[in-house]
Amino acid sequence: MQRHTLALAVAAVLTAGQVAAQDQPVPARSPIPCHPNPEADSAAACPGPYSIVPTDHDRAVARTLSELLQARAPGLYVRATSGIIGAASGIQLRGARHVVVPNAPLVIVDGIRVAGNGPVPGSLPGLGAVSALDDLSPELVDSITVLSGPAATARYGPAAASGALVIATRRGGGPGMHVSGFTGVGARTDSGRLPANYERVGTGAGGGTVRCSLRDQAFGTCTPQGDSVNVYTPIDSLGLLRSGTLWTAGARVYGGGGPVRYTAGVSHGTEQGVLRENSGTRTDLHGRVTARLLPGLRVSVTALHAGRDLRLPVENGNFSPLTLALLAGSGARVADALETIPPIRNTFGTRRTSAAATAAWAPLPWLGLEARYGVDRGFRDGVGHQEAFGGAPELRYATASRQDVRTAAGEAWARLPAFGAARLRLGAGVERTGELMRRSEGDVATNPAAPTSSLSVRLHRKVTGIWAGEGLDWRGTVRLDGVVRRDRLAEASRALWSGSASLGWSLGDEPFFRRPAWLGALRLRAGWGTTETWPPVYAGFAQNENDLFGGACVHPDHCVVDPERATEVEAGVEASLFGLVNARVTGYTDRTARLLSWVPVVNGSVFGLDNVGTVTNRGIEASLGLGEVRTGAARWDVDLLASFNRNRVDGVGMPVGLGNLQRVASGAPLGGYWGIPIRGYADRDGDGTLRDACAGSACEVVLGDTAELLGSPTPTRMVGAQARLRLGSRVTAAARVEHQGGYSILDNAEFTRCRGFALDCRGQNDPAAPLGEQARSVAANVLTVGGAAYVRDASFTRLREVTVTVGAPGGWTGNRAAVELTLGGRNLATWSGYPGLDPETNGGVGSNLISAQGFILPIPRTWIARLDVRF
Repeated sequence: MQRHTLALAVAAVLTAGQVAAQDQPVPARSPIPCHPNPEADSAAACPGPYSIVPTDHDRAVARTLSELLQARAPGLYVRATSGIIGAASGIQLRGARHVVVPNAPLVIVDGIRVAGNGPVPGSLPGLGAVSALDDLSPELVDSITVLSGPAATARYGPAAASGALVIATRRGGGPGMHVSGFTGVGARTDSGRLPANYERVGTGAGGGTVRCSLRDQAFGTCTPQGDSVNVYTPIDSLGLLRSGTLWTAGARVYGGGGPVRYTAGVSHGTEQGVLRENSGTRTDLHGRVTARLLPGLRVSVTALHAGRDLRLPVENGNFSPLTLALLAGSGARVADALETIPPIRNTFGTRRTSAAATAAWAPLPWLGLEARYGVDRGFRDGVGHQEAFGGAPELRYATASRQDVRTAAGEAWARLPAFGAARLRLGAGVERTGELMRRSEGDVATNPAAPTSSLSVRLHRKVTGIWAGEGLDWRGTVRLDGVVRRDRLAEASRALWSGSASLGWSLGDEPFFRRPAWLGALRLRAGWGTTETWPPVYAGFAQNENDLFGGACVHPDHCVVDPERATEVEAGVEASLFGLVNARVTGYTDRTARLLSWVPVVNGSVFGLDNVGTVTNRGIEASLGLGEVRTGAARWDVDLLASFNRNRVDGVGMPVGLGNLQRVASGAPLGGYWGIPIRGYADRDGDGTLRDACAGSACEVVLGDTAELLGSPTPTRMVGAQARLRLGSRVTAAARVEHQGGYSILDNAEFTRCRGFALDCRGQNDPAAPLGEQARSVAANVLTVGGAAYVRDASFTRLREVTVTVGAPGGWTGNRAAVELTLGGRNLATWSGYPGLDPETNGGVGSNLISAQGFILPIPRTWIARLDVRF
């Protein structure tokens, strides 16, 4: 695996690689905004990006693009929605900043904007978000550049208010034609974190046998029958889970001759989830041609098509198999429920086609021009079906959506004659983006001609951005860049302004600096950026789109709102030490003012958009790479990365509720959990069970008086580590570990199991259950407390992946081909104090901030064997 590139200049060079360097005929160099695309001549101008360059070993164990991003860059947090095939992931850079505007970064593929991880229109009953980002296969990816803070603001303006992921697809190789192919097989197994059901029986007041929970016993409504605690594992006994299988294969041809370089590839795969009714098939096509048509003129054309067909189980709903199994108590009742209620069968298909064309021309050695045009078009359709049962009618539900993003851009830059030790560069450009979303859905009961509900929405947004920038080099050691940008939305009454500046100083190269022998390079850098932003086009699904721009508003006091204003400052240092160690540290402060949120404006039931306060993120990011160390025939290297973030809200008057105990409140993290806490508990009567929960000192479970902050819904720290060992020239072993911590999740599944009609959790039935577990189950049935007792710390450490690759001796193929076998595993072990289903999965990912874990499948373990052949 490639290490995170730590020094700024090295990052730009390694991202491109030797092949991309040969595709760069334009000698002029652009000022900011930078082009992290490896083919762009101005890649070195990017102020400190992190580069992810996957190998075939990485692609073997990363089944989705979201998995490929995990534990790869400091400050990049990736958390899965669920363990099912097709589930989305939540992605954040440097913490949460928005309620309505997406916290996920902008996604750029080969220079054009594409639909990323925003809400995908159209969902089936009980189905969570399906990721648009994961339409893109890891097999298509050559590199991913992670831009945050001023670097993202400088290049992409308001759309990159939460950062940007810049993806370059696979490209041509050296002279001649080269062919590579792969095939892989694997298996999935469940993580083993699904809980058992508990049931205690006893004698009721009328003498019959009844369920007798600890709560019932405490209130004298039944008498338990001896050691009558029954423990069931219906998940296993009813065969709801299985060992899933997967298979994939692909081929690629690449090369070039003369002025033309090309690549074309195809891959296909199928996989089964560990939960029945869950499977997927995907096919990916990709092609790219780069040609030098005239001296100084380079043209590049890229096209890709990705198709997925998913069979998706119902999750986290009344008809979900997991919900029925974990709520129905005994195995017999679970079996009856599953036989009585036929499952809902969801099928969901996605088709994405993207195409991009770029022309770069240098008519003079000091002048460069570039034009880009691209289209990203996605189609999604799904059907859900449930047969009639128990007097309920047949259910059919259909959804269809189309999401188009078009980008057209032109840029020009010039390098002015040197003036003493100074060199000045000027640049300007224009970018036009259009986004169209269409969505239609409805559910049909017994009579197909009489739909019980239907929805049809069409939203269109056009944005025109213009920018101008300058760059100053002084003595080859100091670089200063600045840019100002203006974006105009066709629907808005005012334009949005952005600006940024960055300073880089190669202190180690200054003649006055006495560099010690152990210091290879030393560079200081600083950046500032500010941008205004509106919610994206799909925010209009929650309310009339005109409400975003002072049109048809729901309340006179909420007719006009201001765009959010984000300002970020960062400073950092990069150094190489002893010829082996590359170190990088960055500190930042990001302040998002005029925070936009939906607030109740009419009787608490009608919501309008309003500016409610300010969100501040402060943090530090660090990475450390230990270069290749030789120990006899072994060579090994280590990469470490870490980030720490503090998120706080200020200036909010009345707290704004987000649901699931979450609020936007001053002095707390954005979307923090609030509730009445448990102050203490004691078995005062000595019977081994806890009876009541109240605020008095004589209560066995003592509650607080008022709601308090219980935790942050987003991680405040992450640590990643990768170690790689090479034995000789043919054996490579690698492992990657990630820790995310400092955040909480509402364990809504266990909360539901411990209250109301269910009462089949351990804390409600087992006299041997720890008193703390009993205290939560008692508090769960107090109306004023609710799920507050089940907001739990979800910090975890996970063994993300392990791979071992063995290369065949060259003599086996007559030195005409390279053959490698990779054996790998993913999510093999988890260490966490969180007692729920999974400390990482989050059923509220599609809701931007809402974080709650219901009856959703934990992330399974995956095992892979992949064979690569290259000619």
